[in-house]
Amino acid sequence: MINVAIDGFMPKVVRGDVRADEALVKLLDHQAKLLGLYGLVKANVTVTDKMTARVKALADKIAQLEEP
Repeated sequence: MINVAIDGFMPKVVRGDVRADEALVKLLDHQAKLLGLYGLVKANVTVTDKMTARVKALADKIAQLEEP
C-alpha cells in the first residue's frame, strides 16, 4: 500500500514539487519504521594498540599526500 503512494508521488517529486517531496520523505520514514530499519544496533568492538598504530600510520600517509 505504501509503495503505491510512493510511486504516485514520484512524478511530482521529479518535477520539483516541494510538497510532494516532503510527503515522500514522510512516507519513506513511515515505511522504514514499519520495516524496523530504525532498530537498535549493538556492536562489540575492541580497539587494540596495533589497530591504533595502523590508523595513525595511515593518517600520516594521507597527510603526506596533502602536503605541497
